[in-house]
Amino acid sequence: MRNFNMDFLKFISIITIAVAVLYIGYRASYDHFAIFPYCSISIREHFGDADKNSIGKALSLLRKSNTESYRLACKYFDKIEEKRCFNADGHIYENVFSKIHKGCYVKGTKRAYLLPGETAEQNAKTLSALSQFARDFWHSRQ
Repeated sequence: MRNFNMDFLKFISIITIAVAVLYIGYRASYDHFAIFPYCSISIREHFGDADKNSIGKALSLLRKSNTESYRLACKYFDKIEEKRCFNADGHIYENVFSKIHKGCYVKGTKRAYLLPGETAEQNAKTLSALSQFARDFWHSRQ
């Protein structure tokens, strides 16, 4: 009986490790993924921009320079898109979105929108501000 228990524990250990490896591989298919601190964000960038992967570079820059904003971005965003804010015409009012000059955050979502063609440094500043907006919104809901 003791031998059976040991074999069963080995089997469970192998299955657990295999599932963990598959899960990490799946999450790594996201555009920005880090284990410590845990972060997985899907990135959708505008085609044809000169600065390729500026959002990924911005997240890396944010991780190095402003860890608090990086942690907030990882917590409150699951997708960052490079496109004009759909509320630019003013039909959606301030109670629905938080907007700054270079991007916006729609309250209640886990998405940030950045203007196409910005540099990684500008995107890092914008993401820092938008992550603060997201934190403030979700804290006000508690």
